[in-house]
Amino acid sequence: MFMYKKLLLVVIFMLPTYYSFGQTNNDSSLVVSFFKTYEQKGVKQALEYIYKDNIWISASSGISDTITNQLQNVVGQLGNYYGYELIKKAKLGTCYVVYSYLVKYDRQPLRFVFLLYKPNNKWRFQSFNFDGNLGEEMYKTTNVTWDY
Repeated sequence: MFMYKKLLLVVIFMLPTYYSFGQTNNDSSLVVSFFKTYEQKGVKQALEYIYKDNIWISASSGISDTITNQLQNVVGQLGNYYGYELIKKAKLGTCYVVYSYLVKYDRQPLRFVFLLYKPNNKWRFQSFNFDGNLGEEMYKTTNVTWDY
């Protein structure tokens, strides 16, 4: 009898996690999937993942190729990759969100910015950008000014 109670408790605690995996995508799951692809398959496949569900961007000639080439060139000069951290998340209503991430490399970090949009019932990437100007972000965040 005791074993059945234990088993029932385990099943009760596991049901919410089982059902959460079956839900439609949420905004953060897209970014997590991007970084998994980035870490396992590289820049090109990760950026293809971003653009695959947005016909408006993939139909634009050369946008994804240009960003892919630029990011591959920059990453090739930064050394080893060590992961990523969320810098900031901002929402505009319930259907528009921007994520800013610090992406760690040997030489210096990069900032990846993802803009996601949910026009109906599914989130998709609206735009992606990257830069190495994290010093500016730090100055804005801490209100530091430099006197030269």
